[in-house]
Parts: sequence; C-alpha cells; structure tokens
Amino acid sequence: MSNTVPEPSIELSKQEPLPVREKLVNLVEELEGTKDEQRQINIELDKEIQAKSDASHLCRQVQLVEVNLDNTTNQVNNLTTELIEVANVSEAAQQYEN
Repeated sequence: MSNTVPEPSIELSKQEPLPVREKLVNLVEELEGTKDEQRQINIELDKEIQAKSDASHLCRQVQLVEVNLDNTTNQVNNLTTELIEVANVSEAAQQYEN
C-alpha cells in the first residue's frame, strides 16, 4: 500500500485555491442569502396560510347565511300558508253572513 494522494483533476489544478478566510466569507455570504430566501418563503407561506384561513372563514359564513336563508324562506312559506287560511276563513265567514 502506498500513501500517495491522488492528484487533482486538471480542472482543479487550474483554479487557484482560496484561502480559508475567503472560503469562510463566501460561506457566510451564502448563508445570509439562504436566510433571506427562507425569510421570504416564510412570509409567503404565512400569507398563503392567512388567505386559506380567510377563505375557510368566508365559507363558514356563507353556510350560515344559506341556513338562515332556508329558515327565513320556511318561515315566509308558513306565514303565507297561514295568511291564505285566514283569508279563506274570512271569505267563508263573509259568505255565511250574506
């Protein structure tokens, strides 16, 4: 076994090695950029969550309005039926009096 290190490829040998400090600076800049991207994605995600929550709330309100409309329609129908019955009784009483 030999303790030889494989030689870098031709492309790597053409590049100048960066000092450790520059590598750290580059990594920190990349990290900051990634943090900025994460913040932006979190903001967009929060907006989407809020929009879905608002939509869900509106759907619940629409359902309640529909139920109230159905109840009101039933009440109107019942009152109309009662009014017709009262009118029929009134007409019958008038005819009986005559």
